[in-house]
Amino acid sequence: MFSTMSRQKKAEELVKEAQTEVSQADSAFETAKQKLQEEVAKIDKIRNHLIQQTMRQFHQLFETIRNEPAIELAPPSETTIAQQLEPLYRKSEIPPVVIDNVKGGKGGAIFLALLAVVATVAAALGIGAVALGLPLKPETFMQLPQVEKILAWLGGGAYDLTLANPLYGAIGLGAAVIAVWLIVYSIAMGKAAGNNLKKAEKAFDEAKTYAEEKRRYASSMETLAEALEKLARDYETFDIFLEEFNATLRRILHTEGEDYNNYRPLSQEKVRRAAECTAAMMPLLSIAVVTTEGDPSWQLLNTLPQTESLRSALVEEKPCVHVNVSAKEEEKVIELPEKMDESQKEEKSEEEAPQAEKA
Repeated sequence: MFSTMSRQKKAEELVKEAQTEVSQADSAFETAKQKLQEEVAKIDKIRNHLIQQTMRQFHQLFETIRNEPAIELAPPSETTIAQQLEPLYRKSEIPPVVIDNVKGGKGGAIFLALLAVVATVAAALGIGAVALGLPLKPETFMQLPQVEKILAWLGGGAYDLTLANPLYGAIGLGAAVIAVWLIVYSIAMGKAAGNNLKKAEKAFDEAKTYAEEKRRYASSMETLAEALEKLARDYETFDIFLEEFNATLRRILHTEGEDYNNYRPLSQEKVRRAAECTAAMMPLLSIAVVTTEGDPSWQLLNTLPQTESLRSALVEEKPCVHVNVSAKEEEKVIELPEKMDESQKEEKSEEEAPQAEKA
């Protein structure tokens, strides 16, 4: 009985631990996801303004200049950070673990014990009736004299008629009933406790696995949120300096014309520096922030010191160095689509037109 109680208690404790484990993991995940979504919204707002407005204006102004320095200004990918993170959000939606509270099993045990008691009483009375030659009919067991005869036989009459006593028979039958009740009840409760413990151990293992996965994604999201927060600050700095570059180009175009060769040396230097710094920003705006497994990419983590370095170069008016932020060869990252120029868009639309007509 003590063993049964111990297993039942252990099962209840395991279920409680499993529920706590899942609850804490879900809470940590939701907190990390909410923080990440907030940072993504901030950086996408800054990045979109930088690419769609400030940088686009720079392109237009720079292309207006004739004989400009041969500096390639490849447009960055317009895929948003939020779009990149959609696979991560999908992968992190792990099917929830259902952890039911363990059932005590008392109801079933009591029912089985009652059946066993009824069967014991019926068997004892039936054996006594057969031994006394009484008919096995309901009427036999509904008549008090007949029942007393059976109890007397059970109370010693089976061995010696002089020892026959209905009271002893009733006491013996009662003791048998109690013994059967305790035995059957203990066995049923023990089996229920054993089943509960197995279910609780299985639920605990599933909860542990679920919680580990959820915490892994939460950790990735926390790292991503921290990295994107730093990156957003640098992007904001890029945007501010690009606005200055745009103002400088507009001033030079307005005061010195459109031919780079006719500019004063200082103006030529300002145009060249603006183009070089803008070109250095391009690869830092087109990075894959997550791997296909949902982890922060090496490319993102490697870009942070590069953006900080470029930020320092802009502030201190040092040369802006173009850097390579390609991913590691062994790392599978979310592929970013290349932005198509107008001629590519026209070619694609021309290719799609005949197909549409055929359809």
